[in-house]
This record gives sequence, structure tokens and C-alpha cells, in this order.
Amino acid sequence: MDQMIGRRRFLTLAGAAVVSGKCRATTAVRESSPVDGAPWRMRLATSSIHFMELPIENHGSALLDSTDSFKAFVDVNSSPRLGIALAPYHLQAAEVSVPDVIRICGRQLLFFYAWQNQPDSSQLPGVGPTDMTPWIRALAEVKYRGYVNPFMHGHPGTNVMTANLATAKGYLKSCYAKACETAGA
Repeated sequence: MDQMIGRRRFLTLAGAAVVSGKCRATTAVRESSPVDGAPWRMRLATSSIHFMELPIENHGSALLDSTDSFKAFVDVNSSPRLGIALAPYHLQAAEVSVPDVIRICGRQLLFFYAWQNQPDSSQLPGVGPTDMTPWIRALAEVKYRGYVNPFMHGHPGTNVMTANLATAKGYLKSCYAKACETAGA
């Protein structure tokens, strides 16, 4: 019970939402304030107490929006609790290589959205046209330890979403199998 109260207090202080994983909790934080400011130092200190991670999500025209910005972030970030929530949708919009950015992020990649820059339900893996096998291969190369999260904006309806998520799951499994084949070859 004390741990839950502590996590709720953490969320109030951090102003963020928690996404719980099987073995760890992750807090997704929008990049609205400078990483070196007092609010970030407080968030990092509090995250250590509660065994939390703080991934910053990339967006177009924001802190993380180019290969150089990812390189700079990785170079200056010394906290094991602060990292990146990678949204390929925004990278594709800027014509930035998703596998290259995954490799740049390396162990600082804490959360990965399997999300492509397409309209409507085509944002989901296997529903839209993007070949995500190179993305999955790059995740394996950096020994990404988190979940690969099918994601989209919009509300296509329960039946359509259920079917598309099943498609996405099968597609991502096939990408993983292909990535493993080429890694072993």
C-alpha cells in the first residue's frame, strides 16, 4: 500500500502518466521543460526512489526530432533513469531513418511505439505499408529490453481495432522471425 501511495505521489510531482510493464514501470514524459532544469532533477531523484524510468518522447519540431538531436541527447544524458520513448511516426514525417535512430539511442531506448506515418488504421504495423523488419532488427542489435507497442491515433471502432491489433501482433512476430533469420545468416 505504501508503494502505491508513493507512486501516486510521484505521478503528481512528475505530472506524467505511468505505463506498467511486467517487470518494470515506465513513466512517459512530454518534453515540455529543459532536461537540465530543477523539475527534471526532482523527477529523476524521485524516479530512483520508486524504481521508475522517464522516457522522453520525440515529436516533430521539438527536442528530439533529428538524428543530431538524438546523438546530442545520448551524449549528454548520464542518468540510467532518463531515456527515450521512440515514436517512428514522427521520424518518418521528417524522413529520418528509424533504424539509425534506434542504433543511436542504444540502451537509452526505454519505450518503442510500433507506429507508422500513415492515415487512420494504416498507422498500425502490418495494416499500413511500412516494412518494420529493419526496425525490429535494429531493436535486436541494441538489445532493446522493453515492449514493442503497436500504436495509433484515432478510434476505428472495437471490431476494426481488435482485428487490426491481431494483424499487428502477427505482423510484428513475422518481422521478428525475419530479423532473426538475417541475423543468423
